[in-house]
Amino acid sequence: MQVEVHGLRDASGLLHASRVEAVVGQSVDEVRGTVSALNTTLSTFLLNGSIVVNYANATFNPPGASAASLANGTLVEVRGGNLAGLVFLATQVDIEDLEDDALRGRVGEKQDVEGFVTGFTAHPGTFLVNGRTVSTTASTRFVGGTAANLVNNAKVEAAGVIDAQSVLAADEIVFR
Repeated sequence: MQVEVHGLRDASGLLHASRVEAVVGQSVDEVRGTVSALNTTLSTFLLNGSIVVNYANATFNPPGASAASLANGTLVEVRGGNLAGLVFLATQVDIEDLEDDALRGRVGEKQDVEGFVTGFTAHPGTFLVNGRTVSTTASTRFVGGTAANLVNNAKVEAAGVIDAQSVLAADEIVFR
Protein backbone atom coordinates (compact mmCIF):
# COMPACT_ATOMS: atom_id res chain seq x y z
CA MET A 1 0.00 0.00 0.00
CA GLN A 2 1.26 3.46 -0.87
CA VAL A 3 0.72 6.33 1.55
CA GLU A 4 1.05 10.07 1.29
CA VAL A 5 2.58 11.79 4.31
CA HIS A 6 1.98 15.49 5.02
CA GLY A 7 3.80 17.51 7.65
CA LEU A 8 6.52 19.99 8.43
CA ARG A 9 10.27 19.43 8.50
CA ASP A 10 12.30 20.55 11.51
CA ALA A 11 15.83 21.97 11.49
CA SER A 12 17.39 18.51 11.27
CA GLY A 13 15.21 17.50 8.30
CA LEU A 14 12.91 15.18 10.22
CA LEU A 15 9.31 15.16 9.04
CA HIS A 16 6.68 15.74 11.73
CA ALA A 17 3.64 14.08 10.15
CA SER A 18 0.33 15.84 10.55
CA ARG A 19 -1.61 13.59 8.17
CA VAL A 20 -1.06 10.18 6.56
CA GLU A 21 -3.45 8.93 3.91
CA ALA A 22 -3.67 5.91 1.63
CA VAL A 23 -3.06 6.62 -2.06
CA VAL A 24 -4.98 4.41 -4.45
CA GLY A 25 -4.02 3.99 -8.09
CA GLN A 26 -1.02 6.31 -8.06
CA SER A 27 1.94 4.86 -9.94
CA VAL A 28 4.24 7.86 -9.55
CA ASP A 29 6.09 8.77 -6.36
CA GLU A 30 6.26 12.38 -5.15
CA VAL A 31 8.87 13.95 -2.92
CA ARG A 32 8.95 17.57 -1.75
CA GLY A 33 11.86 19.44 -0.23
CA THR A 34 14.80 21.77 -0.69
CA VAL A 35 17.48 21.41 -3.37
CA SER A 36 21.12 21.10 -2.28
CA ALA A 37 24.35 19.90 -3.93
CA LEU A 38 23.03 20.94 -7.35
CA ASN A 39 25.22 19.46 -10.10
CA THR A 40 24.20 20.86 -13.49
CA THR A 41 26.80 18.74 -15.31
CA LEU A 42 25.26 15.47 -14.07
CA SER A 43 21.69 16.88 -13.88
CA THR A 44 21.42 15.84 -10.23
CA PHE A 45 20.71 17.37 -6.84
CA LEU A 46 20.07 16.23 -3.30
CA LEU A 47 16.57 16.62 -1.93
CA ASN A 48 16.24 17.11 1.82
CA GLY A 49 19.95 16.41 2.10
CA SER A 50 19.74 12.70 1.36
CA ILE A 51 17.71 11.77 -1.74
CA VAL A 52 19.70 11.83 -4.99
CA VAL A 53 17.46 13.15 -7.78
CA ASN A 54 18.30 12.91 -11.49
CA TYR A 55 16.30 15.52 -13.45
CA ALA A 56 17.87 14.99 -16.92
CA ASN A 57 14.58 13.83 -18.51
CA ALA A 58 12.16 15.86 -16.39
CA THR A 59 9.68 18.49 -17.44
CA PHE A 60 9.43 21.63 -15.31
CA ASN A 61 6.50 23.62 -13.91
CA PRO A 62 5.17 26.28 -13.74
CA PRO A 63 5.22 27.39 -17.38
CA GLY A 64 8.48 29.14 -18.14
CA ALA A 65 10.42 27.14 -15.53
CA SER A 66 13.37 25.06 -16.66
CA ALA A 67 16.45 23.33 -15.27
CA ALA A 68 18.00 26.81 -15.22
CA SER A 69 15.40 27.73 -12.55
CA LEU A 70 16.99 25.28 -10.10
CA ALA A 71 19.32 26.56 -7.40
CA ASN A 72 20.51 25.35 -4.03
CA GLY A 73 17.85 26.26 -1.49
CA THR A 74 14.98 26.11 -4.01
CA LEU A 75 11.82 24.40 -2.74
CA VAL A 76 10.61 21.77 -5.24
CA GLU A 77 8.12 18.93 -5.60
CA VAL A 78 9.48 16.08 -7.69
CA ARG A 79 7.47 13.31 -9.36
CA GLY A 80 9.04 10.14 -10.73
CA GLY A 81 10.31 6.85 -9.40
CA ASN A 82 13.14 5.28 -7.50
CA LEU A 83 15.87 3.43 -9.38
CA ALA A 84 16.95 0.47 -7.25
CA GLY A 85 16.69 2.61 -4.14
CA LEU A 86 19.72 4.64 -5.23
CA VAL A 87 18.51 7.49 -7.42
CA PHE A 88 15.11 9.13 -7.78
CA LEU A 89 14.49 9.58 -11.52
CA ALA A 90 12.41 12.72 -11.92
CA THR A 91 9.76 12.91 -14.63
CA GLN A 92 8.44 16.29 -13.42
CA VAL A 93 9.91 19.00 -11.22
CA ASP A 94 7.58 21.66 -9.83
CA ILE A 95 9.51 24.72 -8.67
CA GLU A 96 7.39 25.59 -5.63
CA ASP A 97 9.14 28.93 -5.18
CA LEU A 98 7.84 30.03 -8.61
CA GLU A 99 4.40 28.41 -8.25
CA ASP A 100 3.87 30.05 -4.87
CA ASP A 101 5.20 33.46 -5.88
CA ALA A 102 1.74 35.03 -6.04
CA LEU A 103 1.03 33.79 -2.50
CA ARG A 104 4.24 35.14 -0.95
CA GLY A 105 2.79 38.57 -0.41
CA ARG A 106 3.98 41.93 -1.54
CA VAL A 107 5.89 44.66 0.25
CA GLY A 108 3.77 46.09 3.06
CA GLU A 109 1.28 43.20 3.21
CA LYS A 110 0.53 41.46 6.49
CA GLN A 111 1.29 37.74 6.58
CA ASP A 112 1.48 34.79 8.98
CA VAL A 113 3.60 31.67 8.62
CA GLU A 114 3.62 28.60 10.84
CA GLY A 115 6.20 25.86 11.12
CA PHE A 116 9.49 24.83 12.68
CA VAL A 117 12.34 27.33 13.08
CA THR A 118 15.45 26.50 11.03
CA GLY A 119 18.68 28.40 10.47
CA PHE A 120 18.34 30.30 13.75
CA THR A 121 21.50 31.82 15.25
CA ALA A 122 20.44 34.79 17.39
CA HIS A 123 17.64 37.17 18.30
CA PRO A 124 17.29 39.76 16.91
CA GLY A 125 18.09 38.20 13.57
CA THR A 126 16.78 36.19 10.64
CA PHE A 127 15.81 32.53 10.28
CA LEU A 128 13.38 30.37 8.32
CA VAL A 129 9.88 29.19 9.21
CA ASN A 130 8.45 26.70 6.72
CA GLY A 131 10.71 28.08 3.99
CA ARG A 132 9.84 31.75 4.64
CA THR A 133 12.61 34.08 5.81
CA VAL A 134 11.55 35.78 9.06
CA SER A 135 13.31 38.55 10.94
CA THR A 136 12.93 39.64 14.55
CA THR A 137 13.81 42.93 16.19
CA ALA A 138 14.01 44.18 19.77
CA SER A 139 10.32 45.15 19.50
CA THR A 140 9.07 41.68 18.41
CA ARG A 141 6.48 40.36 20.91
CA PHE A 142 6.62 36.75 22.08
CA VAL A 143 3.48 34.83 23.11
CA GLY A 144 3.62 31.50 24.95
CA GLY A 145 7.34 31.89 25.54
CA THR A 146 10.20 34.36 25.46
CA ALA A 147 13.00 35.25 23.07
CA ALA A 148 15.07 32.59 24.87
CA ASN A 149 12.63 29.94 23.56
CA LEU A 150 13.33 30.96 19.96
CA VAL A 151 15.63 28.14 18.87
CA ASN A 152 15.94 25.72 15.95
CA ASN A 153 13.09 23.18 15.93
CA ALA A 154 10.74 25.41 17.96
CA LYS A 155 7.26 25.30 16.41
CA VAL A 156 6.04 28.88 15.97
CA GLU A 157 3.66 31.14 14.15
CA ALA A 158 5.27 34.37 12.98
CA ALA A 159 3.05 37.33 12.12
CA GLY A 160 4.18 40.58 10.57
CA VAL A 161 4.65 42.58 7.39
CA ILE A 162 6.63 41.76 4.24
CA ASP A 163 9.59 44.14 3.92
CA ALA A 164 11.39 45.39 0.79
CA GLN A 165 13.67 42.30 0.79
CA SER A 166 10.61 39.93 0.83
CA VAL A 167 11.36 39.04 4.47
CA LEU A 168 8.56 38.66 6.99
CA ALA A 169 9.40 41.30 9.62
CA ALA A 170 7.80 39.66 12.66
CA ASP A 171 5.75 41.82 14.98
CA GLU A 172 4.81 38.72 16.95
CA ILE A 173 6.07 35.18 17.45
CA VAL A 174 3.61 32.69 18.97
CA PHE A 175 5.04 29.41 20.30
CA ARG A 176 2.92 26.38 19.41
